[in-house]
Amino acid sequence: ELTLPILLLRSGKSLRYATVVAALFHLPIGMMLPPMSVYPFSLLMAPLYVFVIPSQASAVFGRVKGWVACLVVAVACQKWTVLMAPELEAGTEPFEYPPYGCWAAGVVWCIGVYSMLVFAAVSDKNGKEVCSSTPTWRGRFVALFVLVFGLSPYLGIRNYPALAMFSNLRTEGGRSNHAFLGDDFDLIGWQRDYVTVHETNIRALELAQVDLAPLYTRKTKKTLNFIYAERQFWLTPPLEAWPYNYTRPMSKWKPYSMPFVELRRRLAPLRAAGSEGTVLYTRTLARAKLRYPGLWQRLRQQKPD
Repeated sequence: ELTLPILLLRSGKSLRYATVVAALFHLPIGMMLPPMSVYPFSLLMAPLYVFVIPSQASAVFGRVKGWVACLVVAVACQKWTVLMAPELEAGTEPFEYPPYGCWAAGVVWCIGVYSMLVFAAVSDKNGKEVCSSTPTWRGRFVALFVLVFGLSPYLGIRNYPALAMFSNLRTEGGRSNHAFLGDDFDLIGWQRDYVTVHETNIRALELAQVDLAPLYTRKTKKTLNFIYAERQFWLTPPLEAWPYNYTRPMSKWKPYSMPFVELRRRLAPLRAAGSEGTVLYTRTLARAKLRYPGLWQRLRQQKPD
């Protein structure tokens, strides 16, 4: 994944290599059985690589007949779940979250599109020349918005949701595990002001961490046991976005931490509605972990205790 931006910043054959690397990266993470599959991400990224090699991609995709592609995808979708999860009963699907219900169709589509992109990248066929585009203020605004939203965990203004969804990135509590960024941009201090929730009967807090591992298929669980991998897949669904029950019995509750501002954000609608509940938590003001102390000195920020 780190190779992709390096290749995309170059030109010529590097763009062809980037397309092949992207296919080798996006296909496996999408083909995994739900709920481990992240096929929506792979599905959304595939069309963007057409712009990486536009001439070659147009030549390859232009040779595909629309009705043939639809027929192949329709037949493949009928057989894909049976092929990948034969232990499931007929007509049932593996648990999918978010509940799009399009795993088979999405994966089959990705296989076809990424396969053609790889063929386009390694072939010498060229289609129509594509005119270069001129950046507009609208495009720059969208790019700036995505950049700021992506930096929001480092700025200490938002954690759930964030673009760093499956990166195991931790920015809270003065214990950043980022390779070269610490709390240097958390000038407000919200990331270092965090709580550890020990007990609660408030559903919005109970579902602030959900383990999808109990919802794996039987074969997935068996495979993870065989390679001695711990079966845990924690996520934090957005408010009101988890319509199911808790996946673990409350006897196996595990304390978790979150920024205090996120706790207040989750409880604010409940307080406004007059709902009742209890929560036992400890609040901590952590010391900043700085990688570039000179930045705070220039901004006349005091390093908190």
